[in-house]
Amino acid sequence: MALAIAELYSMLACDHIGEACRAAFSDSTAATHFKMHRTKCIEMINGVLAPFFLKKLVADVGDQRFSLLLDESTDISVSKYLGVVIRYFSDSKQTTVSTFLGLVELEGDAKSKAHAVVAFFEKCCLKKIKSWG
Repeated sequence: MALAIAELYSMLACDHIGEACRAAFSDSTAATHFKMHRTKCIEMINGVLAPFFLKKLVADVGDQRFSLLLDESTDISVSKYLGVVIRYFSDSKQTTVSTFLGLVELEGDAKSKAHAVVAFFEKCCLKKIKSWG
Protein backbone atom coordinates (compact mmCIF):
# COMPACT_ATOMS: atom_id res chain seq x y z
CA MET A 1 0.00 0.00 0.00
CA ALA A 2 2.85 2.40 0.84
CA LEU A 3 4.43 1.73 -2.55
CA ALA A 4 1.18 2.57 -4.36
CA ILE A 5 0.82 5.77 -2.35
CA ALA A 6 4.42 6.79 -3.03
CA GLU A 7 4.06 6.18 -6.75
CA LEU A 8 0.51 7.24 -7.51
CA TYR A 9 -1.08 9.37 -4.82
CA SER A 10 -0.60 12.26 -2.44
CA MET A 11 0.45 11.44 1.11
CA LEU A 12 -2.75 13.14 2.24
CA ALA A 13 -4.74 10.28 0.70
CA CYS A 14 -3.03 7.82 3.03
CA ASP A 15 -5.21 8.80 5.99
CA HIS A 16 -8.35 7.77 4.11
CA ILE A 17 -7.22 4.56 2.43
CA GLY A 18 -7.72 2.44 5.55
CA GLU A 19 -11.29 3.69 5.86
CA ALA A 20 -11.95 2.99 2.19
CA CYS A 21 -10.52 -0.55 2.51
CA ARG A 22 -12.69 -1.27 5.55
CA ALA A 23 -15.81 0.00 3.78
CA ALA A 24 -15.11 -1.79 0.48
CA PHE A 25 -13.94 -5.10 1.96
CA SER A 26 -15.93 -5.40 5.20
CA ASP A 27 -15.82 -9.21 5.03
CA SER A 28 -11.99 -9.24 4.98
CA THR A 29 -10.14 -9.58 8.28
CA ALA A 30 -7.03 -7.97 6.81
CA ALA A 31 -8.96 -4.95 5.53
CA THR A 32 -10.84 -4.41 8.80
CA HIS A 33 -7.55 -4.40 10.75
CA PHE A 34 -5.59 -2.31 8.22
CA LYS A 35 -4.23 0.88 9.79
CA MET A 36 -1.76 3.17 8.08
CA HIS A 37 -1.71 6.93 8.31
CA ARG A 38 0.81 9.43 6.98
CA THR A 39 3.42 8.95 9.70
CA LYS A 40 3.60 5.17 9.32
CA CYS A 41 3.45 5.42 5.51
CA ILE A 42 6.31 7.93 5.38
CA GLU A 43 8.41 5.75 7.69
CA MET A 44 7.74 2.69 5.51
CA ILE A 45 8.72 4.60 2.38
CA ASN A 46 11.88 6.11 3.93
CA GLY A 47 12.92 3.11 6.00
CA VAL A 48 11.99 0.12 3.81
CA LEU A 49 11.11 1.00 0.23
CA ALA A 50 13.70 3.72 -0.46
CA PRO A 51 16.71 1.66 0.71
CA PHE A 52 15.47 -1.38 -1.24
CA PHE A 53 15.08 0.54 -4.51
CA LEU A 54 18.36 2.42 -3.99
CA LYS A 55 20.16 -0.91 -3.60
CA LYS A 56 18.50 -2.20 -6.81
CA LEU A 57 19.50 0.97 -8.65
CA VAL A 58 23.13 0.81 -7.50
CA ALA A 59 23.28 -2.87 -8.53
CA ASP A 60 21.88 -1.97 -11.96
CA VAL A 61 24.46 0.81 -12.42
CA GLY A 62 27.25 -1.56 -11.33
CA ASP A 63 30.79 -0.56 -12.33
CA GLN A 64 29.86 1.29 -15.48
CA ARG A 65 30.10 5.01 -16.13
CA PHE A 66 27.20 7.31 -15.37
CA SER A 67 26.29 10.97 -15.49
CA LEU A 68 24.73 13.09 -12.78
CA LEU A 69 22.29 15.92 -13.32
CA LEU A 70 22.21 18.36 -10.40
CA ASP A 71 19.76 21.14 -9.69
CA GLU A 72 19.76 23.33 -6.60
CA SER A 73 16.48 24.69 -5.32
CA THR A 74 15.20 26.67 -2.35
CA ASP A 75 11.88 25.66 -0.80
CA ILE A 76 9.31 27.90 0.85
CA SER A 77 11.10 27.70 4.23
CA VAL A 78 14.36 28.94 2.63
CA SER A 79 16.05 25.54 2.95
CA LYS A 80 18.34 24.71 0.04
CA TYR A 81 18.23 21.31 -1.63
CA LEU A 82 20.19 19.68 -4.40
CA GLY A 83 18.17 17.32 -6.58
CA VAL A 84 20.28 14.52 -8.06
CA VAL A 85 19.35 12.52 -11.16
CA ILE A 86 21.53 9.68 -12.40
CA ARG A 87 21.77 8.74 -16.06
CA TYR A 88 23.33 5.45 -17.18
CA PHE A 89 22.96 2.58 -19.63
CA SER A 90 21.07 -0.30 -18.05
CA ASP A 91 22.30 -3.70 -19.22
CA SER A 92 19.17 -5.36 -17.82
CA LYS A 93 16.79 -3.00 -19.67
CA GLN A 94 19.05 -2.46 -22.68
CA THR A 95 18.32 1.26 -22.69
CA THR A 96 19.57 4.53 -21.21
CA VAL A 97 17.92 5.25 -17.88
CA SER A 98 17.51 8.65 -16.23
CA THR A 99 16.09 8.40 -12.73
CA PHE A 100 15.89 10.35 -9.50
CA LEU A 101 18.72 9.40 -7.15
CA GLY A 102 18.03 11.63 -4.19
CA LEU A 103 17.69 14.99 -2.53
CA VAL A 104 20.56 16.52 -0.55
CA GLU A 105 19.91 19.27 1.98
CA LEU A 106 22.52 22.00 1.62
CA GLU A 107 23.67 24.30 4.40
CA GLY A 108 26.41 26.87 4.82
CA ASP A 109 29.29 27.72 2.55
CA ALA A 110 30.55 25.95 -0.58
CA LYS A 111 32.86 23.66 1.41
CA SER A 112 30.07 22.33 3.64
CA LYS A 113 27.87 21.87 0.56
CA ALA A 114 30.61 19.83 -1.11
CA HIS A 115 30.94 17.66 2.01
CA ALA A 116 27.16 17.09 2.08
CA VAL A 117 27.18 16.00 -1.56
CA VAL A 118 30.15 13.64 -1.06
CA ALA A 119 28.49 12.14 2.04
CA PHE A 120 25.31 11.56 0.03
CA PHE A 121 27.22 9.76 -2.74
CA GLU A 122 29.02 7.59 -0.18
CA LYS A 123 25.66 6.71 1.37
CA CYS A 124 24.45 5.62 -2.07
CA CYS A 125 27.49 3.28 -2.41
CA LEU A 126 28.08 4.10 -6.06
CA LYS A 127 31.43 2.56 -6.96
CA LYS A 128 32.71 5.38 -9.20
CA ILE A 129 31.84 7.99 -6.57
CA LYS A 130 33.65 6.10 -3.80
CA SER A 131 36.97 6.59 -5.57
CA TRP A 132 36.49 10.38 -5.59
CA GLY A 133 36.87 10.68 -1.79
